[in-house]
Amino acid sequence: MKNAILIFALLLSTHVMLNAQHAQGDFNLNLGVGLLPTFGNGSAVLPPVGASGEYGIQDDLSIGGYIAYSTYKENFQTLGKFRYSYIIIGPRASYHLGNVLKTPKEVDPYVGAFLGYTIGSTKWDGAGTIPATSSIGGLGWSGHVGARFQVSDNLRLFGELGYGIAILQAGISLKI
Repeated sequence: MKNAILIFALLLSTHVMLNAQHAQGDFNLNLGVGLLPTFGNGSAVLPPVGASGEYGIQDDLSIGGYIAYSTYKENFQTLGKFRYSYIIIGPRASYHLGNVLKTPKEVDPYVGAFLGYTIGSTKWDGAGTIPATSSIGGLGWSGHVGARFQVSDNLRLFGELGYGIAILQAGISLKI
């Protein structure tokens, strides 16, 4: 965790003269991996992965969507195992703070909100009668804070804190 925070801080403090701040008409596709999962307490079959896309409707305001997935298993020795799967999907909006904070052009800090639907399910694979299995779902909301750092004209690295498929996500962002 300390290393992730250190890398995030270094990315924010590095100065490369590129133009990364979010502008009207920009579309960014973020692909990330969750580092602090919010669902599951077994061993990960697939670490939390998520994707979001956002379109700049104004220079400092973007709207888009978010989708994420994770799956875990929990073994009960010779009896069998449960497999838990979670999907989160919904719209999100972000306010980009680069102009307000006067950050270097290669850094795009932002805050935002997400309103989405969570779908969770369990599956039993084992001997004997099937223990209670269920599916859940519900509407939820969250906030997020993050930053993107421009590496090249169309490639950025991002880190984001917020409640989604994971509390901390990191990955790449492609400007399309």
